[in-house]
Amino acid sequence: MPTISPLPLLRPSALTHSTRSVRRGEIVSVGRGVYAPRVEWESLAGWERDLARVHAHLLVAPDDVLCLESAALLWGLPTVGAGHPVHILAPDTATSRHSGGVQVHTSAHADRIIEEIHGIRLTSRADTCVDIARHRHPGIGLVAADAAVGADRTIDSLSLVTLNEERMSARGRRAARWALSRADGRAESAFESLSRAAIEWWGFPPPELQQWIGADGAGGDRADMWWSARRVAGEADGRIKYDGRFGDPAAALRAREDRDRRLLRRGARAVVHWGWDDLTDGDALRALLMSVGLSPDHPPDLARLATLRTTLRARPEGSEPP
Repeated sequence: MPTISPLPLLRPSALTHSTRSVRRGEIVSVGRGVYAPRVEWESLAGWERDLARVHAHLLVAPDDVLCLESAALLWGLPTVGAGHPVHILAPDTATSRHSGGVQVHTSAHADRIIEEIHGIRLTSRADTCVDIARHRHPGIGLVAADAAVGADRTIDSLSLVTLNEERMSARGRRAARWALSRADGRAESAFESLSRAAIEWWGFPPPELQQWIGADGAGGDRADMWWSARRVAGEADGRIKYDGRFGDPAAALRAREDRDRRLLRRGARAVVHWGWDDLTDGDALRALLMSVGLSPDHPPDLARLATLRTTLRARPEGSEPP
């Protein structure tokens, strides 16, 4: 759980000093009266900057209750996109407002479990997932739900669905059901969860997740997704796998090719890879899956596909924790 800031946060004692440092480009403002070294700030990924903003807010308002993406970041759950405001949960007597990068949401605390970890107050992991599923795109709701189930053995799809149905407010309840009912902790990344959503909305049958092809362990390879009826292995290759941040991109591609050959030797008829652009550009993912012999078995949900593309284009890959 990232209960500390990803970089040093500064609260200069003299306003003139901080203003002078900002003008010289030495520090940047990351919250009200809170600054960070510019060089370190610019080296952070988008989600890390969001996390730093959350910690900056807690320096000046330590008793606030975090919710939505802000709580998700503290729980170590992936958030899609970056530049999220700091989300604060307030009682019904408060006023909902957005000011200075902070969004205040009004809701009865009795409707949620509020936990305190290392002095930080935030909605429980399960409540955070339900909130995101109710108020964000279903694909983003699935990202949070998959990650929560994978991280906490006390949470499963049924418990999330039940929590959603028992909420006093009906706002967003129906919209949340799709993601929460499909939560699967075997998904290993936000991109896999988003891919699974798009595959269903294109009308394809659901794959088995993290399936071993060949012997388990050292004698086999595990596919992100596996359609046993067609013997097709699917690999959700987020761009971050090959952009150099995890080693030599050429070596990573060679390893992928070697692995594909092993999958084919061990029983796969075809291996299909897709990336971020295949989710955001037209029907590219559908064409890829059909090219290896997969066929839709139900009508596509074109409305959800269209809104997913719009959402992901606005929140580029690489801004969520890998």
